[in-house]
Amino acid sequence: MSQTLAVVGIGMEGRESLTRRALAIVLKAEVLAGGARLLDLFPEVQAERVRIGSHVDEVVGSLASRLGEKRIVMLATGDPNFYGITRVLLRHVPRESLTIVPNVSAMQWAFAKVAEPWEDATFLSVHGRSMERLPELVRGRPKLCLFTDETNSPSAVARALLEAHIDGYRAILCEDLGGPAERITRTTLAALVELKADPVNTLILLAIQDAPEVGATWAPGLPEEAFDHRTPHAGLITKREIRVLSLAALKLTPRSIVWDIGAGSGAVAIEAAKIARDGRVFAVEKNAEDVAIIRGNVTRFKVGNVHILHAKAPAGLETLPDPDAIFIGGSSGAMRAILVEASRRLRPGGRIVVNAITMETLHEAVSVFRDLQFDHEAILVNVARSKPLQGKLSFEALNPVYIVTAWRAGDRELLTHLQN
Repeated sequence: MSQTLAVVGIGMEGRESLTRRALAIVLKAEVLAGGARLLDLFPEVQAERVRIGSHVDEVVGSLASRLGEKRIVMLATGDPNFYGITRVLLRHVPRESLTIVPNVSAMQWAFAKVAEPWEDATFLSVHGRSMERLPELVRGRPKLCLFTDETNSPSAVARALLEAHIDGYRAILCEDLGGPAERITRTTLAALVELKADPVNTLILLAIQDAPEVGATWAPGLPEEAFDHRTPHAGLITKREIRVLSLAALKLTPRSIVWDIGAGSGAVAIEAAKIARDGRVFAVEKNAEDVAIIRGNVTRFKVGNVHILHAKAPAGLETLPDPDAIFIGGSSGAMRAILVEASRRLRPGGRIVVNAITMETLHEAVSVFRDLQFDHEAILVNVARSKPLQGKLSFEALNPVYIVTAWRAGDRELLTHLQN
């Protein structure tokens, strides 16, 4: 008896969408699982029928325990690997025990119906998920396609975007594709707010040419004036030149988990969040006034993936997920304790970057990294900015800053191997 579980995708045209191979797999099933609508497509199949409803994990776990007893076939809509059942299956069934026969996904159908190429589209799902970060994920993307649900409906999506001052998109709402109530509506976000969509829908967003939120670009090194922060004499903000070099040293990826310890105004956290747009950034700050400033800056720059922790590190760090990158802009005298905890939690291949203004802080950081047997390097950055002086060009020096970068011994060789 087969030791595999077969998953067959059903397209919008029902059983007519199946290839000969896919249909043969379904007809030979001894256990046929799927939603009621899909099961009804094969009344002639003499198999035990397992209806998959709301308790998906429970049903899949039960089916997985029966591998090898009978030929088990699961019916799915479209492509099971695209926001489909495969993720749940992999929690219960080894990859080598899965046979997946995909079909055309709802996303592909939608783009086909409106004759729009989709290789350059961004695909998102708000089906059963929070929409908190939706504006951030949409902003700047020229073409998107979204799965929605009855709560996070196309109307709710449009409302969330407009509330975030994002209105530079045309909407194409595709409802009940392949069904009796098929309808395609081309509209604006403002009009979409008023529409009640069929629960079975796909939403396409196309950027309006020259819309400011779509064409806007960002590069690391925003001027200090872009952020709210305490005055230079009372508080601190990482200067843009130092910020750029520190961010480069962190080697962030779009999915990085970042700690910004001693976050101050949140400038580093916010720019890190722009790079790690699909990751998360945790700004840790002990001063209540600065925490309020960070919140204001996060709102201003609309970076929903920045989370603020009001604590004096290393307190509170145990509540955060393990990081890929750690920036330390201030330690409040707890440098050793912070670095020990950071080194313990840092993921493989991760980086720690310390900004030090004094020789004492530099020495302490380097000393701890040596004790921890971390590889490290330090650079001294002297920056002078031009300023007008009686019609002539003059320069004003900023305070020199030491940037210390550390990584676990052997990680550089690991990264080199992975890159090759």
